[in-house]
Amino acid sequence: MSGVTFDQVTKRFGDVVAVDSMSLEIRDQEFMVLLGPSGCGKSTALRMIAGLETVSEGELRIGDTTVNDVEAKDRDIAMVFQSYALYPHMTVRDNVEVPLKTRSYDVDGDRRKLRKPERADRVAEAARILGLSDLLDRKPGALSGGQRQRVALARAIVRRPEVFLMDEPLSNLDAKLRAQTRVELVELHRQLRTTIIYVTHDQVEAMTMADRIAVMEAGRLQQVGAPRDVYARPANLFVARFIGSPPMNTVDGRVRVDGGRAHVEVGDGRLDVGPRTGVADGDAVVVGIRPEHLRIAEDGVTAHVRAIEWLGHERHVYCDVAGTPVIVRDTDPGEDHAAPGTDVRVQAAPDTVHLFDPSTTERID
Repeated sequence: MSGVTFDQVTKRFGDVVAVDSMSLEIRDQEFMVLLGPSGCGKSTALRMIAGLETVSEGELRIGDTTVNDVEAKDRDIAMVFQSYALYPHMTVRDNVEVPLKTRSYDVDGDRRKLRKPERADRVAEAARILGLSDLLDRKPGALSGGQRQRVALARAIVRRPEVFLMDEPLSNLDAKLRAQTRVELVELHRQLRTTIIYVTHDQVEAMTMADRIAVMEAGRLQQVGAPRDVYARPANLFVARFIGSPPMNTVDGRVRVDGGRAHVEVGDGRLDVGPRTGVADGDAVVVGIRPEHLRIAEDGVTAHVRAIEWLGHERHVYCDVAGTPVIVRDTDPGEDHAAPGTDVRVQAAPDTVHLFDPSTTERID
């Protein structure tokens, strides 16, 4: 198996820069998720690994081999698309077997086409892993969406490639199937222990499946790290607002330093942010607080309640703070803390408050 390395890789389409000086090391056997909104360059990056797009500048390596000029057919990768791309007239068995008939493989030191019994063994093993053994004689039209997606995965697995590439493979599934298939993909990675590079715009998929996340925006890498680290310490305002559901609240404020402790004035109140480096009295900042870290309290910042969503185990209180929309994730919905049209006070523990530079949008401290 192999890792993948982007070394200052740029991709241009005429005057449009789709991927801009991307440097990223994807480790051998890692489950890496490229995450970002539509048009951020994540699928273009994946297609460059696959050889479906050329590299304009920089160096792209699979393992120790530079693949800038290597044809797609000569790269040991397998790709799963959003579209299942199954042959409707073929059975599941035949669909899974297709790549084994068209390519040569290393067998006991020889490079050759696989014989029929060898192909059958690989198909049976992939079907067992993905729970398709009882469906091998059916055609795609007789399968559910989740089953078709597993067939597409099985067709990639039988090749036993160095790298799996997955381009939003769960987008066509309903919410229940997406959740189920996420678990299956994590289990599949655990069994195969191969490198998986997965593209999605869905931050829930990224947070629940990835070993590490590479967050992209406008063709540039914004942050790379384990899901927990990216969530807990976003590098900039884009990452802070993109990761999390509901997203992080961000409000303009001004720093006041008194006796070695810092406070941030927001609207008619202030938030204690404790000892902080990188800020001085009077600095303008953007304050970031996760909805689950805000609480309705006796003192703090005034918030005008606009609406309340009750979700059973919790409720979301939609407010305005200094003219900016804010969400409080109230995990004690049995207590009637607020009502639409009223004013409440909101507060947060100092260590849950994030500060960002309003000019650069980068994290402070």
